[in-house]
Formats: sequence, structure tokens, C-alpha cells
Amino acid sequence: MGLFVKGVRKMKKLIFLISLLLIAYSSYGAIVPVENDSFETATNPPLDSSFDSWYEEGTPSGITSSTTQKHSGGRSCRFTNPTTSYSARGVKSFQINVTGGEIYKVGVWGYLKDENALAYDPNISWLWVSIEWFNSEGNPSTPSQNPSSGTAFSSFAIWTEFSTSNITAPSDAVYATVYIRCKETSNANNDIFVDAVFLEDSQQPTQPGDVVINEIAWMGTTTSATDEWIELYNTTDEEINLTGWTLNATDGMPEINLIGIIVANGYFLLERPDDDTLPTIPADQIYTGALGNEGENLELRDTSSTLIDSVDHFPEGWGAGDNETKQTMERIDSSWKNSIEVGGTPRQQNGSVTTIITITNWREIY
Repeated sequence: MGLFVKGVRKMKKLIFLISLLLIAYSSYGAIVPVENDSFETATNPPLDSSFDSWYEEGTPSGITSSTTQKHSGGRSCRFTNPTTSYSARGVKSFQINVTGGEIYKVGVWGYLKDENALAYDPNISWLWVSIEWFNSEGNPSTPSQNPSSGTAFSSFAIWTEFSTSNITAPSDAVYATVYIRCKETSNANNDIFVDAVFLEDSQQPTQPGDVVINEIAWMGTTTSATDEWIELYNTTDEEINLTGWTLNATDGMPEINLIGIIVANGYFLLERPDDDTLPTIPADQIYTGALGNEGENLELRDTSSTLIDSVDHFPEGWGAGDNETKQTMERIDSSWKNSIEVGGTPRQQNGSVTTIITITNWREIY
């Protein structure tokens, strides 16, 4: 019985540790499967360049399988004697399913072999990894390919990661292909090996409060009562893709499907009925559907329908704002106050703060 209890305890600890690892993994983005990412299978390796799930680009005889240099697994893809053109040595993946508006990072591990006893610097050899997006009709999305250039090697005989920065997939993208190309700026004929291709969905899971409903001009402006606007604020140090998010009133109006990026510690401005609502301040998005003057319950939800922020209907209507003076409803910490300025502070820090006056020169007057 004692051994059984100890075994159960160990199993519980193992399950707990696995759960922690899964939580940590999910918080840093998910790996998107790339078929044959380490070039393990081919029609007839190493004599044939027809890797499973990859298309060759360029001269077939210069694109082969290798077992002598590999980063993981038993094989890698070898580019023999690269030329001065990217088009001569490269491979392209089969279609990979992606989600429009998500943030991705694509990369590969590269190895540069010195064939000339250090007669050439490694930085004459370049590796370019990129991703091309396609819509549901099979047409390239815009922008179709990222990034537009490669990176030079910095050393010989060391496996080095070549990867992109975070790239936002176009909103209409449904699949993508990964390209790996190489070239030399001088004819050194130093072979390049690539292995362990990866595509990572780097979109960080959003948490309640990451984006807040920051200011509401439910009363319109001094120009027109229909010139309403809503300001969102990103409280994090990372940009957040709002495409697929919703900002809805629980009574059904307005219902806003958000599109676009909100920058780190920045604002996202929604205007109604057009971009002339605030003539000198451009909108990030135009929406339809009037806000009721008696108050609304508003809900901001992310792509997984998680409630990120909300505005509750107060018994007296809106929590702040003045329909007569056109002072807006501004969020100050967890509460709401009238804006100091008529018309509020769109795309600016909310102005409903207390000004402290310090007297430095006191003179009595009789």
C-alpha cells in the first residue's frame, strides 16, 4: 500500500509539472506544424532533391539531402555552390494553414561550410527565409511576402538560427508557404545547409484588462450629436492585433467587428458615422450604430470570445459625460469622470486629473 501511495503521489507531481509546462508553452505562442521540417524524407536521398512536402527552386543538382551536417534528425537540405542569385538555390514548402490577423515568426537553422580555407569571409554568404500569404481563392494576399531580403552569415561551421521578426498575417490569409533561399555575393562556392524549419504563432494570449475601453463620446460633439466616438487603450508593452475582436452593446447596437492593430501603450480610435467626426484626428476604424443616451452595457471580447473589458449601465445611465456641455466619459483608473476639456481627449492621456498647485512665493496682502 505504501508503494502504491508513493507511486500515486509521484504521478500527481508529474501531471502537475506537465500542466505547468503546457501553460508556459501556451503563453509563448504555439508551433505551427511544417511538414518534413527537417528534410528527413525525400524520393531518393541524397541523389534526388525531391524532398517530401517541399518544392525545389533553382538548379536541382545544387539542392540535395545531406547526412554529414544536420541540426536535428538524420538529414538536412544542402545547397551546393550557391550563385549570386537567390533564384538558383532554394526550396518552398507545401501549403501551411494559417489564421489571418495572427502574428507569426518563421525561421530555419543554417550552417555554412568553408570550402576555401578561410579565403573568403562568411558574410559573403546569405540566407533568406520568408513567408508568402494566400487567400481562400489561392491568390497572394497583400503584402504577399515577408521579409523582402535575407541575412548574411557571421561565422563558419556553426549552426545559426535565421528567423524573422514578428509578422502579422494579412486579414484574408488562410494558408502560407515558407521559402528558404541562399546566395553568395562572391563566387566562393561555400555550401550552405539548412535544417529544422519552424513557423510559430507568436500571438500572445490576451488577458482581461490588456485593452480597455478608455473614453466614450456617447453624447456626440459640439458639431453634431451623431458624431460619436470610442477610444480603446492598450495597457501592455506589446502591440495587439484586434482583428476578429468584437465591441458590442448587449442590446445589439452597436455591434463592431474590430480590424487592425493597436500599438503598445497606444490608442485605437473608433468614429461614427465617418472620419469627419474628429476632423483633425484620423480614425482607426469607422463603425455604425448609435450609442443610446440612456446608457449601454458594452463588452470588448477577443477572438476566443474572452471578455477583456466592459462598461456597465449605471442606474442613472452612463457613468459620466455630459450631453449638454459635450464633455466625454473618461476612464480614470477603475472609475469614470467627465473630461475636463469639452470634446474630451481623443488619442491623448485622459485629462480628468487633479492639478496640484505648489505655492513657492507667499506674500501677505492687507
